[in-house]
Amino acid sequence: QGRSGRVTRQAVDGISFQPPPGLEREEVMASFRVPARAGFKDERVEHPIRPNLVVHRRPAKPGRDLAGIVADVREQLVKSLLGMSPVESSDVTFADGAKGVLLAFSFPAPQGLLCTQLQALRLDGGTVTSLTVTTEASHLTPADRDAYVKALGSAKLRS
Repeated sequence: QGRSGRVTRQAVDGISFQPPPGLEREEVMASFRVPARAGFKDERVEHPIRPNLVVHRRPAKPGRDLAGIVADVREQLVKSLLGMSPVESSDVTFADGAKGVLLAFSFPAPQGLLCTQLQALRLDGGTVTSLTVTTEASHLTPADRDAYVKALGSAKLRS
């Protein structure tokens, strides 16, 4: 809010707007996907699962550390993704030196497909950032996985 008590004009990805009084930005989400025009195909289905990246920044629960956040995420995954594989976990260091955790797992998708997700989590002050790549498992080559992990690790806070 500005000094006058009014909510200041907000901008998200090139569009600006005036939120109603009393509302303030709480979280931000952005999605990136292989464009349909790139001709990504999967002969098994009419609408293939195109590789995508979702970046989500949100407030952390007060007093929650990274280990607690990772535990919460794991719990949510188990509750929401029936048939999910065991979750592999490893440490990750982001481009700005911040420490985080990389989760990797697969889960069944419609039409007999299997999705794989790589989810990098970090905590900066009171803000949790999750960077999540999702792709269809049979299309995930070792080279692609390495490229995705590298992309997730490239995250850094603006100075």
